[in-house]
Amino acid sequence: MIIALAQLMVVLDATIVNIALPSAQRDLGMSDGNRWGHLPRP
Repeated sequence: MIIALAQLMVVLDATIVNIALPSAQRDLGMSDGNRWGHLPRP
């Protein structure tokens, strides 16, 4: 039961990140070519 709950949490976390990532990139001024960890140049 605990393993199933942990797996559900992992799937939900990945889903939320994939939904939020495009708007976060837009808000931070990142293009699709940039990877996380690299800040956009001013």
